[in-house]
Amino acid sequence: MSKTNRKRRLLDAFLEHRDILSAYLARRIIYEDDVDDILQEAFIQLQESDRNTEIQSPKSYLFIVARNILSKQLAQQSKRLVRELDDATMATLESKNAEPDQAVHEQMKFQVFKNAVDSLPPQCRRVFLLRKIKGLSHKKIASQLDISTSTVERHITLALSRLSTSMQNYGYSTSTKVVTRVNFRSR
Repeated sequence: MSKTNRKRRLLDAFLEHRDILSAYLARRIIYEDDVDDILQEAFIQLQESDRNTEIQSPKSYLFIVARNILSKQLAQQSKRLVRELDDATMATLESKNAEPDQAVHEQMKFQVFKNAVDSLPPQCRRVFLLRKIKGLSHKKIASQLDISTSTVERHITLALSRLSTSMQNYGYSTSTKVVTRVNFRSR
């Protein structure tokens, strides 16, 4: 197949499956702006990979690449949230030497987070704590709890979304806007 035909085939596959892939990502993602970024990155990776070897199933490849990008982004977002919480925890511990207002603020922030974690559904809370406290991989969590890795990912996404929303509801800023969930299956 000529190079031009291969490029056209990839573009056609991307355009044909873009809505399905977008809905797939939207169900799993925390921040709404990330869907388009992941789609763009997946298409770029599809094109780059096809330069070396012709992609036989562009749809499958797109979904695999998008899922890998999503996993990396979730890990980054998770680390960012944990860093913010670590900062709040450290500030709470250091608050003995801080100004009284700052100490109270940091203690309240940590309490909001703790309450948000406590309010997660039991299985979701277990998954989140195994990942963030014990540092287990998605695969190890799935094995330990006898669930699939995609279920682990959904629980982590749900936990991060709810924790971020809780922090925002109490006036604590988060890095980006949280997605309002849409049920694409009903469309």
